[in-house]
Amino acid sequence: MKKMLLVIVCLCLLSYNAQSSGFNIYFDVNSAEISSLFKTQLDSIILAIKLESPLEEIGLSGHTDSDASEAYNQQLSLERAIEVKNYLLNNGLLNVIHLDAKGEREQINFNLNENEKAKNRRVELIRNYIKNNDVFNAFKQPVQQFNIQGTKDTLLLCSNGTTLNIKKNVFETQDQNTPIEIKVQEFTSKKDFVLSNLCTQTLDGKMLESRGMINIEAYQNNSKLNLKNNKAIEIGFKDRTLEDQTKLFYGTSQSNEIRWEQATLMPSGQAGFGTETFWTTVGRDTITVSKWQVVNIDGSLFKIGWHKKKNKITYDTVALANEQLTSQLFLASQKLGWINCDRFYNDPAPKIDLIVTYTGTFVPSVLVLFEEINSVMPYTYREGNKLIFKNVPADKKITFIGLHKVKESDNIMFAQKKTTSSLNPENIEFNNLNKAEVELAVKGL
Repeated sequence: MKKMLLVIVCLCLLSYNAQSSGFNIYFDVNSAEISSLFKTQLDSIILAIKLESPLEEIGLSGHTDSDASEAYNQQLSLERAIEVKNYLLNNGLLNVIHLDAKGEREQINFNLNENEKAKNRRVELIRNYIKNNDVFNAFKQPVQQFNIQGTKDTLLLCSNGTTLNIKKNVFETQDQNTPIEIKVQEFTSKKDFVLSNLCTQTLDGKMLESRGMINIEAYQNNSKLNLKNNKAIEIGFKDRTLEDQTKLFYGTSQSNEIRWEQATLMPSGQAGFGTETFWTTVGRDTITVSKWQVVNIDGSLFKIGWHKKKNKITYDTVALANEQLTSQLFLASQKLGWINCDRFYNDPAPKIDLIVTYTGTFVPSVLVLFEEINSVMPYTYREGNKLIFKNVPADKKITFIGLHKVKESDNIMFAQKKTTSSLNPENIEFNNLNKAEVELAVKGL
C-alpha cells in the first residue's frame, strides 16, 4: 500500500518532467544491457552532440518499474545509467556526464501491465543538463576598458601585466574617426581560474599548463568588432619565456564552461619595432607618445627613442637585438574573445582515475588544482555524489576546490582539501561561507 501511494504521488508531481526531459533508452526486465536498436539511436545522438555542442553537459537518469524491492531497483537503475555512460564514453563523447539513479521513485504510469512497466524501465538522456549552480555570477573578473584610435599603433598595458600591441587598421571598423573601445579581462592565477570556472583542458581532454588567460572584446558605437582577415593583435603574457614552448589557444564557451583549442601558428610582428610612432595607453588615458629611429652606430644597430609624457620629453637608446628578443615573446592572435597562453603538459607519471565523494543534494563545481604547475582540471563525470576525474597524473600534490550556490542564497557552499593524487577515494566536506570568506580561502592558490 505504501509503495502504491508513493507511485501515485510521483505520478502527480513528476510525470510531466519525466516525459519531456529528453531521449529515453528502454531495457528488458532485470537487465542493464543496451539493445542494438538503442545503440543505433545513441550513435546518432553522439554524432549530433559532437558536431553541434561539444561542451554541453549530459544528464543520465536511471529508472525501473515498481517490481522487486526498492533497494534492488535503486541499484539496477544505477547500473542502467552506468551502462549508457560507458557506451557514450567508449564511442568518443568527451562531454561532462551526470548520472542520477532514481530507482522506482519516478514512475510515469501505474505499472498495471507489462506495457506500462516497460515504459518505466528506462534511462533518460538529458541534453544541456543544468546544475543550477549560480556561484560564478558572484565572482566576476573586473573588465578593463581602453579607448584607442584605430588608425594608430597602440600599446596597451593591462593591470595584471598582459601587454597588447595593436597595429593600426586591424579592425573591421564602421569608420576611421570614431574611437574603438577595448575591453579586457585577465586571468593569471589559479585563484582567477577557480572563481571564474576556467580549466586548462583542450576540447579533446588533453591537459594544459597555462601562462595566463584573457578575454578581449572590441566595440565601436556599441557594435562588436572583429579583426580583419589576415590581421592580428600581439599579446605579451607576463610569465611567458622563449624557452617554455607555450602557444596560443582559443577558447570555446558554453554554460559558463570553457575548453581550449590550439590556434594556427602565425608569426608575431616586431612589437613596435619599425613603427615610427606609437601610443601607450592605460585605462582611457594616453600616457606617452613615442617615436623611434633606427641608426647605425659603429656597425651596430640601435633604436633611438623620443618619448613625451605629461609634456616632458626624454630620450633613450635600445640595442636592436634586445628589441627583437622582446618581440619574440609576443604571440599573434587572429581572433578576439577567449585566448590562453599554454603548452601541453606531458607528464610521464602513470595516469589514474581520481574519485571524490561529497554529501548533499546539490551538484557542485569541483576542480583539481596542481600545486607545481598552473593547471586546473574539472571532473569527467558524476555518479550521484561521486565525482570521477579521468587521466590524472599520479602522485602529484593537488588541491580540491568545490563551489556551489543557489540563486536565492547569499551563502556559498565551499570545500577545500589538499592531498596527493592516488587511487584512494577522497571525501570533501562543504561548508557555508560568505563571498569574502571564499575569496580569502582561495587567495593563496
